[in-house]
Amino acid sequence: SKDSGLSIQELGADGGPTHNGYLMQTQSDISRLTVAISDVAEVSALGAAYLAGISVGLYEKEKLFAQRARVRYTPKMSEEARQQKLHDWNRAIELLSR
Repeated sequence: SKDSGLSIQELGADGGPTHNGYLMQTQSDISRLTVAISDVAEVSALGAAYLAGISVGLYEKEKLFAQRARVRYTPKMSEEARQQKLHDWNRAIELLSR
């Protein structure tokens, strides 16, 4: 949001890391955003196939992209715990940068 000037409402995730519920919940907690996981693990490949199909009139994009999320992680961590984790993360980065 800071870099783009846009208000981000939700994060989408795909690929292997989406199988790690702890990681996805952590992403949601730290970002304070909902993280939506697609019902297809490799959404990038599926998207390329859909775009090809849309371009030749095989698919209607409104029907394809209506609701693809199968799991949604919502923030659950307290703000105090979140700030502590962010502090610890930044401290670790600082120590590694030396």
